[in-house]
Amino acid sequence: MGALVFIAGKVWRSMAAAEPIDVFPLLRPFAIGMVIVLFPSMLGILNGVLGGIASATNSVVRVQNQTIIQLRDRKAALLAARPENAAYENDDAFEKELGAKDALDFGGKAALYFNRMAYTVQKDFREWMRNVLELFHDSAALVINTIRTFFLIILSIIGPISFGFAIWPGFEGTLTNWISRYINTFLWLPVANIFGAITAKIQVMMLNLDITQIQAGGNMEVADMGYMIFLVIAICGYFTVPSVAGWIVAASGMSNVLRFATNKASGAANTAASVAGGPRVS
Repeated sequence: MGALVFIAGKVWRSMAAAEPIDVFPLLRPFAIGMVIVLFPSMLGILNGVLGGIASATNSVVRVQNQTIIQLRDRKAALLAARPENAAYENDDAFEKELGAKDALDFGGKAALYFNRMAYTVQKDFREWMRNVLELFHDSAALVINTIRTFFLIILSIIGPISFGFAIWPGFEGTLTNWISRYINTFLWLPVANIFGAITAKIQVMMLNLDITQIQAGGNMEVADMGYMIFLVIAICGYFTVPSVAGWIVAASGMSNVLRFATNKASGAANTAASVAGGPRVS
């Protein structure tokens, strides 16, 4: 209906001014109307093109995550096999070392019990902290994807309305604004996948370094601390994904509407100045 009213207004204006009708500009409302009618198909094509990018980046993250799981299990096995930890990790080894103490050496046995307790508490605390940070790390990516999905649903619902408004003068920018915002929001997932692949690669490197230090008999508390600090950095990095996606496709605002209003106001001022014989407004 908006397209018909717009076309009728243009035609009547040309007929009233006894001017030839320029048909080419009138084809734009028809094209937008066809896009609105075929909006699900257009949306499917757009999702298909952008979905290929998301699938390609997601496969890279999946491979890196599998490598992280394998290295993490290997690191835990190496830690448990270290001689200084064998008595604390294995009950049989602990009982054997406890039996090696003199029956009257209550202080030595108590020290052995306290050392094992301190080792267990430190180990459990580090594992708890690491699990919490890994949970937040995985949740950050899920939050980005959930918000992205919500935005895409809203844009899909209001898409035909935005296209309809684009028919009218001054609202042409709503068409490009909707397309840019949809692509920008869809790219959140590929950007998050790329960031996840980079952080996963660094995690693989850090786990390999930890394994090397374990085999060399190094201190693992420092290595675990560095790994957890990196997880905090990675969590904060996920919240920069929308900004990075904006560097790829910038979502414009109401600049076209303001530009149209400014041009019309300037034209009206120039017309009034010409009638009054005053200076023109530039």
